[in-house]
This record gives sequence, structure tokens and C-alpha cells, in this order.
Amino acid sequence: TLPREQALRILAREVPGGAGERPFDRQINNPGPAKRLNVVMISVESFSAEFMTAFGNRQGLTPRLDKLAEQGLLFTRLYATGTRTVRGLEALSLSVPPTPGHSIVKRPNNAGLLTVGEVFKAQGYEPLYLYGGYGYFDNMNAFYSGNGYTVIDRTALAKSEIHFENIWGVADEELFTLSLRSVDQRH
Repeated sequence: TLPREQALRILAREVPGGAGERPFDRQINNPGPAKRLNVVMISVESFSAEFMTAFGNRQGLTPRLDKLAEQGLLFTRLYATGTRTVRGLEALSLSVPPTPGHSIVKRPNNAGLLTVGEVFKAQGYEPLYLYGGYGYFDNMNAFYSGNGYTVIDRTALAKSEIHFENIWGVADEELFTLSLRSVDQRH
């Protein structure tokens, strides 16, 4: 809602080395061969940074995520793009700020968009969307499959593999077991 010139001035101050018409543009030149690292983006429903050691918590509530934060790449300046998880998923997959109206994930004709999955796919990765709930919720199956992801939801688990479930999904442990199995199969 700011005038473009004012927004660009603010952005130029916020982005180190930024200047000109597009202060956020960068040319990255890596002289060596590309590293084929595993990339896993984890989004957790109703989860706050305040639970993690990396953000000051000393109760040890999230030991596995704390370990990932120590050993992986941790982004520390991310902010919620809305009050519903679907808005965060929209932001993570499409790299868009909050949009008016319904989430793009829930809108009709939302296939064939440029997603982070498409960027990885162009580099030889298989984008997976793993979800502990039913993928039809909030139009997840249609959105992610329509944008090049392989969708795997709770229906991929046998009843014997589910130790806790409710209408929202299976326990995190079951989802992580499914995730590891799916990634291991592809390896």
C-alpha cells in the first residue's frame, strides 16, 4: 500500500548492498560444481519459534528441531503471512505476500503456477508434498498436484501404522515415519 518509490527506499535500507530499481536482485556465481543436497521444508501447524532453543527457549521442548536448527540452514527472519496455515503454505510454495480474499491454494484455476517445487524440479529434484491430514482438506491435493508436486497424505499409511489420529491428521511421529519411508524409497 506504500508508494513504489517509498517502498523501494525502505527495501534498499533493509537489504544489505541493495540499490537501484530492484535492490533485492543478486547475481550469485558459484565457481564449483552444484551440490546436490537434500532439501526439506517443514511447516508445523500452530508452532511458534518460542518453543525452540534457537529462539531462546530453555525447556528442551523440541530436541529434534533444535538439532536441525544447529546442523541445517535456519531462517530467522520469517513472519506469518496470515492467521491460517494455508496462508503459510501459500507463501512457502509461491513466495507471495498475503493476498486479499481466499488463499490461492483454495482458489479455482490455481494449477501451473511457478512454485518453489517447480524451481527444484528444474534442477532434477522431485517435489513432494507430505501431509499428515487428508489432502482434500483446503484443496491441498488439487493445488500441489496441479503444480508439479507428488502428493502423499495420510491415506498412504496403513491402519496399523497409525497410533493416533483425529480429523485434522495423524500424529507427527506417523507423518515423519511416512516422510522418511517416502524419501528412502526414492533414494
